[in-house]
Amino acid sequence: MLDTFTTGQIVDSVRSAGIVGAGGAGFPTHIKLSTPVEWVIANGAECEPLLRVDQQAARLYSKKLVQGVMLAMKAVGAKKGTIALKYKYYGALDAVRNAIADLDSPVEVFELEDYYPAGDEFNTVYEVTGRIIPEGGRPPDVGCLVQNLMTLLQIVDAVEDSTPVTTRFITITGAVSNPITIETAIGTTFKFCLDAAGGANITDYVAIDGGPMMGRFIDMNNAVVTKRTSGFIVFPKDHPYVERRLKTPENHQIIAKSACDQCNLCTEFCPRYLLGHRCWPSKVMRSGLSAVPIVTDVINADLCCECGLCSLWGCPIPLPVREIMVQTRVELKKHNVAIPFRNTEVELNE
Repeated sequence: MLDTFTTGQIVDSVRSAGIVGAGGAGFPTHIKLSTPVEWVIANGAECEPLLRVDQQAARLYSKKLVQGVMLAMKAVGAKKGTIALKYKYYGALDAVRNAIADLDSPVEVFELEDYYPAGDEFNTVYEVTGRIIPEGGRPPDVGCLVQNLMTLLQIVDAVEDSTPVTTRFITITGAVSNPITIETAIGTTFKFCLDAAGGANITDYVAIDGGPMMGRFIDMNNAVVTKRTSGFIVFPKDHPYVERRLKTPENHQIIAKSACDQCNLCTEFCPRYLLGHRCWPSKVMRSGLSAVPIVTDVINADLCCECGLCSLWGCPIPLPVREIMVQTRVELKKHNVAIPFRNTEVELNE
């Protein structure tokens, strides 16, 4: 029945339902569906550690997921559709393959390797298609549309039943009594979600909205589930990760200037650098050691995807590389610095 809807009806339904990117970016989905591309990719990598939404949704709603990909393909005129899941999501992979067979669908499955950040759309596009999104570019630049699994499920509801986005699946985990994935209403309080997971199993804690690598700390008294919330993670307040993440920008600057020995590991682990982009965290760090920053060195911070690998894995000390990159990006925008990195001839960094 879903194949009877026109491109315009699909886009209008998605707009009316208020669907935005459920993976975290929150970009209006009807705008993404208005750009013709040749390849639709369902991103089910579940990029962040500890979250379980996408893999469980793919297993439980496999047929609906395949239908969502097919609707997105029709909307953008794509000839190819691929559902990308990590190879270790065995139950989800089996369910999706069975759904594809039952629906006699042209959609294919791609098994991603188990690495972080496989779910970053630049990496997902390269793994699935072999194409490299240019510096400062987007998936449509290489003929692709990337959609989160939850977004695709919401598209089916919008097109089939005119259902607006009023709920979403989230994982509540970390220092809780019963880590769980639930479907809950948009606007549900953090406290309600915490109670659903059996409450915290420690007395002094903090929580983040999202995953541990890129999530943001919340005001636990006022935080609620939004369209972009993929989970809540509870941490002991005295955890080294928490102490590190909660340092002030001034602290970050002092730490960065005190100990960087230019080993370049932050750059060598950077996923954008590995794709051939001119993203060099080590140069931004080096410039920070100077009383007068070198503009040509700091500008490349604009290419940072903020994944945190440089800080939380690459740097052996470790230094707040990600934080310095983010702060530098903010300053570049504040001062309206022209960013020259728009290279379309990108080659993989072997």
